[in-house]
Amino acid sequence: MALISIVLITTWANMGGTVLIYLAALQNIPGHLYEAAELDGANLWQRFRYVTVSQTRFVLLMLMLFQIIATMQEFNEVNVITGGGPGNSTITVLYLIYKYFDQYYNYGGACLLSAMLVVFLGIFSGVFLTLTRRHG
Repeated sequence: MALISIVLITTWANMGGTVLIYLAALQNIPGHLYEAAELDGANLWQRFRYVTVSQTRFVLLMLMLFQIIATMQEFNEVNVITGGGPGNSTITVLYLIYKYFDQYYNYGGACLLSAMLVVFLGIFSGVFLTLTRRHG
């Protein structure tokens, strides 16, 4: 239950910036595309799918990537709300790095975990961008 609470709090806290970025992307869609789709007989769902989603695809993918990276770097809520949770049920990577550094005084382990996180997020971002690249 604590993990669900942390997910909800983090989502709510980060939603403002995400909504602003997505609204900016929506405002950049030319109105004539919707008009053309309507004249071609597209219903509301088809206009959403073929105009809105296709025109904001890059922004949606970037927001998804940013959210995944932010989730991997979650620390504040875990530290404040649960402190790792009962039985370490809500430990995240950054909280584990913090425990290695501040509680266990294992500075080498904390540095290694930090470097592994950077490398993993870099590789993940590269693979994500490669797989979601539009071909053609």
